[in-house]
Amino acid sequence: MGAILISFAPVFVKLLDRTGMGPTTIGFWRTTLGGLTLFAISAVWRRSLKISPRMFAFSIALGALFALDLFVWHKSILIVGAGMATILGNTQVFWTSVLGRAIWRERLTAIFKVAAPLGLIGLILLTGVGSEIEFTARYGLGVFFGLATGCVYAVYLITLKTSSQPSKGPHNHEKTISGAGAGETKPFDLREAIVSLGWISIFSGFFMGLGSLLEGESILPSSIGALGLVYSLALVAQVGGWLAIYVSLSKLPASLSALALLLQPTFATLWGAILFAEEMTALQFFGGAITLAAIYLGASRGTR
Repeated sequence: MGAILISFAPVFVKLLDRTGMGPTTIGFWRTTLGGLTLFAISAVWRRSLKISPRMFAFSIALGALFALDLFVWHKSILIVGAGMATILGNTQVFWTSVLGRAIWRERLTAIFKVAAPLGLIGLILLTGVGSEIEFTARYGLGVFFGLATGCVYAVYLITLKTSSQPSKGPHNHEKTISGAGAGETKPFDLREAIVSLGWISIFSGFFMGLGSLLEGESILPSSIGALGLVYSLALVAQVGGWLAIYVSLSKLPASLSALALLLQPTFATLWGAILFAEEMTALQFFGGAITLAAIYLGASRGTR
């Protein structure tokens, strides 16, 4: 559900671009409004916004990573299209699997070693090599931003998963995220997750706001309609989509989470074709299919 919800994000980005709102400013309003909405939900539930020092530090780091992710992804969307930018961004599955192996000793299957070079071949075709696509400097920059999105996205997911797990205290006794004493454990708390994601969103908005000012973008929405669109983006993607993903990350292996997130590029490509008449050459379509297949294989853990 989270993957399907965030698949609408590039649709909103392209619509907002038509209102004159810059890509970094879109990210600023998405995350800021999303964070404030999550805080409002917490207030209705009378949940304190206080978090542990550990989670506060994680929130700053995650906010910076998510801001960087949106910064490069939004630019890629506007250059190469919603579908292609999202497929390029979801090469995160390879980085996520490798980092999952390094951090949690998650096993990399033999098929992953086949999937990685297969994915590289698919990416080469997807970018238009061998087709009539003209490789301008702008187009190449869009591809670069899309691939950079995958790298940052993977680090963000791994860090988010780490933040949702209990920390290890002295003498290797587990300690909960909220700072409970050594030896104490606590089941996953949705209200705590909402507060944590709210802080991540607020810090992300802060970094996006700085980026917008440095780029010289106007930070104010151009109209009431633009504000309504960007708030819809915040509700659909930042609140609904990422809350669902945040909850699932605490319960699933990193590679399986990455597999479920494949729904995002699949549906984003569909929305791009239906709503914006985005087209790919036959060779690009073939490359995209190979890439998605490779991502699927790379995330597979060898189970039925």
